[in-house]
Amino acid sequence: ATPRAAVPGRDDVLTGSRHRRRNWVAGSSRCAGTVATISAGGASSQLAAGGRVASLATDLLGVEGRAAVIGDAEGLKQWREALDAELRDKATPELLSAIGAADVVLGLAMHASAAQLAGVGGRRVGKQEALAALDSLVDAAAAD
Repeated sequence: ATPRAAVPGRDDVLTGSRHRRRNWVAGSSRCAGTVATISAGGASSQLAAGGRVASLATDLLGVEGRAAVIGDAEGLKQWREALDAELRDKATPELLSAIGAADVVLGLAMHASAAQLAGVGGRRVGKQEALAALDSLVDAAAAD
């Protein structure tokens, strides 16, 4: 779905840049320290930290259909290769460094569902604990 502005009486379509900026402002306004945000929906993911932003085509909706045809393992492999290419092309070393150095990393949208499945949703956890739990979830999904 196309992101829309949450302003009563307005129905503005948000560009990728405006969407990323609003996610970052919304997340960072509630936290002390340096903040990074990772926001994802079915088609794209926005990364923001240290004044840098990137929008990646993640195609979470399309991968399910392809996996149904070519198999889960091959579908996951192809999706991961496409996502790695997006990261190489669009997530600058400066942005990735800023995310890694952030005091707080907020996962928005679909990341909340992944965190819940990994057992770290709905509570405050350290970045390393969250990353370890999510890595385990991805490894388990890839092994199925």
